[in-house]
Amino acid sequence: MKGLMEQLKKAEFVKIECDLRFSEAIDVELANLLCLRRAIRSAAKYVLPPVRGEETAALNRFGRLLEPDLAVDPVARHHHQKCGPAFVFHHDVSCTGKFCRGDVLTLSATVWGGNSEIVHDFMRVLQALGKTGLRHDAGRFELVAVRGEDSAQNWQQVWQASAPVSSAMIPMRDASWWLNSYMLERSVLELKFHTPARLLVKKRPLFKADFKQIFPFVLRRVTSMLYSHCYLDLDIDIHELLSVIEQVEVEINNLAWHDWRELCGDNSCQPLGGLMGTINFKGELSQEVLVFLYLGSYMNLGKNAAFGAGGYWIEPKSSDL
Repeated sequence: MKGLMEQLKKAEFVKIECDLRFSEAIDVELANLLCLRRAIRSAAKYVLPPVRGEETAALNRFGRLLEPDLAVDPVARHHHQKCGPAFVFHHDVSCTGKFCRGDVLTLSATVWGGNSEIVHDFMRVLQALGKTGLRHDAGRFELVAVRGEDSAQNWQQVWQASAPVSSAMIPMRDASWWLNSYMLERSVLELKFHTPARLLVKKRPLFKADFKQIFPFVLRRVTSMLYSHCYLDLDIDIHELLSVIEQVEVEINNLAWHDWRELCGDNSCQPLGGLMGTINFKGELSQEVLVFLYLGSYMNLGKNAAFGAGGYWIEPKSSDL
């Protein structure tokens, strides 16, 4: 098997922060941010009209950003789930609240694929979204600045509103370099789910979950994202990885279901939500497991992952536990 870290040199991504300056007042809640799927797709169809057919595949900017093609190889199609957008939002719940005209909201995102044109298209979609607003023709905004994180984990401004989008020079990074420079601690760690993770098994959501149930979701999400957006089919022994997971000891698991919105129909409303909370590990985790956990933290898990749901951080264990 080719070394995992060597393979991940082909897994390129950018991490960006986008400043949105509101032209009208809005009360931004987590539910607003997690429900941007329809509005973003509508904005993308306006600025990146979908193109169908193999002869125009290279021109299909909408598909490249939001709907990657299914694998042609039947074996790969079996192994990799249908993948979502190339971008993943990382919402900071502490930044929600009341915004007045002129206030700035910063949206953080990771864009996978190592192609600056995809990032430029993502910026164009945000510009188009600003004309309609974050919520039902409310909260209109202007994209005023974009920052990118370089390989040294320093942020630099790469674009401002007075410049054409195509001039943005986005710092590309590869996952191998990032993991080697960042993934130092292997013990006393915790996973902290800070936005609801809606994980479905046989079309039913998990209302409780342990780490052995969660890791397969991480594995599928990471391998599918890398295959669809980085054209990287990882050479890994999945059965061996899953057997390693059986040996992982969890000290504390306080994941619990949290409702964050209601889906209303003609006669009733159904609460929708997901798992939030922390998992604390006992002892060390293997490097292979950590690689997928760290990659997954830049991709989110479950339904609506691209739009900010199922976000988690990897942190040192809280000292008071």
